[in-house]
Amino acid sequence: MGFGAVITSSIMIILSLIIIAFVAINIIMWANYLNTMSSHTVEEIGTKLNVNLRITGSKYNDTLNTLSVNITNVGSEPVLLGPKTDIILDYIDVDGVRRIELLKPSSWSIDRVYVGNSTLTVPKGVYIELAPGMIVCLKITPTYQIQVGEVVKIVIALPVGVKAEYVFIPS
Repeated sequence: MGFGAVITSSIMIILSLIIIAFVAINIIMWANYLNTMSSHTVEEIGTKLNVNLRITGSKYNDTLNTLSVNITNVGSEPVLLGPKTDIILDYIDVDGVRRIELLKPSSWSIDRVYVGNSTLTVPKGVYIELAPGMIVCLKITPTYQIQVGEVVKIVIALPVGVKAEYVFIPS
């Protein structure tokens, strides 16, 4: 009976070592996976950090119910302003109701582009790649008339995750 107990104990020890080795290999593989994913995420964030928009000004025309918004690419990478660009408008209308709108591409267009000392007029429905340092004037048409003297917030979000915000009071 003594010999059977030794063999059983030996088998149990060998199986325990195999299980410990299996668990250790899985832990090492998981750590390697996390390290690889975090390095890819850091590279992606680094690319996104090179893309930076700034809204430099806005003016409201209450006669035409349009906002003119100037946007500058202050990053080092070009940006595509196109149909997947989201524009969110938060304002109080003339009836005193707060409106938050996600504007469709049909509600906004690129009006002018400023490159150096040149000004270019852009036809409606044309989208552009905004190079670093370039300034664009967007024409935005809200659904309702904006109340003059109330706060208006404009948010422009790109598909790559970059956004620009601007708050002003039209007069």
